Amino acid sequence: MLSRRLLCPLIKCCPPLQRQQQRNTWILKRVNKPYLKKSWVNPLVVGPALKRINADYELHPDKDFLYEVVKNTENDKMDDIEVLLLKHVKGLGVAGDIVKVRPGIFRHHLYLKREATYASPENLELYKDLIENKQRDINAPSSALSPITVEKLSKTYAVLELSSTQPWTVEPWHVRIALRNEGFIVPEYAIKMPETPITGPDVEGKQDKDFAVFITINKNEQVAVRCTIHHIGAFVHDNWKTRAVRVPILAEQKELLESMFSYPVEEEEEE
Repeated sequence: MLSRRLLCPLIKCCPPLQRQQQRNTWILKRVNKPYLKKSWVNPLVVGPALKRINADYELHPDKDFLYEVVKNTENDKMDDIEVLLLKHVKGLGVAGDIVKVRPGIFRHHLYLKREATYASPENLELYKDLIENKQRDINAPSSALSPITVEKLSKTYAVLELSSTQPWTVEPWHVRIALRNEGFIVPEYAIKMPETPITGPDVEGKQDKDFAVFITINKNEQVAVRCTIHHIGAFVHDNWKTRAVRVPILAEQKELLESMFSYPVEEEEEE
């Protein structure tokens, strides 16, 4: 065993664990041109080599070893690098895609999790089958952002504000406008309505109640979206999403709506 007397100096001389090597370059330029005995010697000779060549010349630290920084790459922004995705990465791409990412994101996240590798010619040849098969994978996301879109739509309440006096029947354009108010641009051909028509006005039977529609993304993924009817002029609580258990308008959609995302009901505080 090492004694405490021997161990303490070893601990002091070891660098801290948090230190890491940095890949940077310093380009320096002499402030004063040094004296050189031999004219054929490179004027950029520095350090011990300069002492050997000019052994009889006494160097002055305040004159012969003054440099000015020409360039320091430590703070330079590194260019994005091309990587090959080995797995589906939400918001970035699908397996087999070649994308550009920040070097730090690749080294510290994607590469460590084996989700991506360098898009070198050797790796492109090694994973040639992965790149070719991504077009035939029916279960793969249709785009890099489609999984995020599906997730956000599944947690969205599309509010349809309909007339309290004029007759109406819910159509795809009603849902399109409601989704646009929530920040989604959805074409009408991508909206699948319930088979049972929903008509009104019916403040007592349909006010603040839900039904579901299906949205198709890139003609591939399909997600159910919760829609809520609010009659214009009818009273709506500020916390209508969490005030009570959501009630379906159509009985055949009860199980579907119960399986979808909904905000938990908050208990009212007693005064």
